[in-house]
Amino acid sequence: MNTSIKNTILPFTMLALITSGAVLANDIPAEVMADYQAGVQGDAAANARAINALSELQKQQPKDALTIGLLGSSETAGARYADQPWEKMQLSEKGLAKLDKSLILVRKQPTDAASAAVQMQINVTAGCTFISVPPMFNRFDQGYRLLETTVNSAGFSHSPARAQVKAYMCAAQAAVQQGDKQKAAEYLQQIVTLAPQGPHLAMVDQLKAKIGE
Repeated sequence: MNTSIKNTILPFTMLALITSGAVLANDIPAEVMADYQAGVQGDAAANARAINALSELQKQQPKDALTIGLLGSSETAGARYADQPWEKMQLSEKGLAKLDKSLILVRKQPTDAASAAVQMQINVTAGCTFISVPPMFNRFDQGYRLLETTVNSAGFSHSPARAQVKAYMCAAQAAVQQGDKQKAAEYLQQIVTLAPQGPHLAMVDQLKAKIGE
């Protein structure tokens, strides 16, 4: 179990890309977001700080969907840094449960533009996390559905280009994992069309190589 969890969880680099430019709640400090992004990219110390800070924020706002979702994402990513199998499993289960809760909470919010932006971020954060955990958690299909629903939603094309790129990137990763080369190629083309230059193109090239392009 230890080896499975350690080796199967994919790098969360895409998750950091997604959250780095997305709409964020005003009460989440920039330094907490910086630790969150560093933590999901592989910095164990930053991940621990993010978990502690987000836990404190959750105590202050126990029903804030975004805070809960980011905390769940951090805890799930934290499974990579735990030494014992039971710790890895515990962190993964705690994180996934929080992401489930954030998805429920955000759907109860008003259907205004600000809430829609937060819902998109939570959907993509949860989707990217779900497709990245080991198969034993049976989350891939749910994650893929969240990502596809987001990129195909009516208002998605009106969201900022940077946010669209981040969502398409994770959807492309899911399509690659699913073996759906056509969808993966379509999502990757959307990324290149929206943002023809930038460091994200290195990841685009990696995914293209996996589908034989």
